[in-house]
Amino acid sequence: MKVPELKKYLQVRGISVANKRREELLDLCQKAHELAIEVIDEQEDPSATSVIKLTTKDGIIPDPYSLKSDWITDFTPLANYTWGDMYAYLIVKEGYDHESLKAYKSLEGFRLHWDGHVQSLQTNTSTFFGYHLVKFSVKPTERERTQIGNKPTYDGWLVLKEDGSVHSAHCPCIGG
Repeated sequence: MKVPELKKYLQVRGISVANKRREELLDLCQKAHELAIEVIDEQEDPSATSVIKLTTKDGIIPDPYSLKSDWITDFTPLANYTWGDMYAYLIVKEGYDHESLKAYKSLEGFRLHWDGHVQSLQTNTSTFFGYHLVKFSVKPTERERTQIGNKPTYDGWLVLKEDGSVHSAHCPCIGG
């Protein structure tokens, strides 16, 4: 294969080809083939399951990405959201046991934030049934584009209760 063909093979699988020489491209192609990395299907819609997570006992909260205005980066109006709230949502909830925690990748979220993978973090000035919406964009860690939708970032959200605890959260990335 020639360099343009190697690049195309990698790009359709979401693998970065920037500043790579032929030898590096060939090695990446071989590894992608060995790992059976599939071509990204741009038709998938990860938001299809989001409605379930946006349901509260008081009603359905609108999809954060359907709201076009009233987004701010000032989080002072929100209740204090702490590491403990995130831990309680991710770890203490049902479904996690000792074995699943061993494979949880050591809760890398803070490191990814520190390394600049979080591109945008905003909250909506409106409240919905006493819940606050937070949306974010995250760069993929190992690819140039997302595996779902072939976009530069994954778009996720949090629904926080007025006391700062997490009601639900969603990120379409493979790690969730």
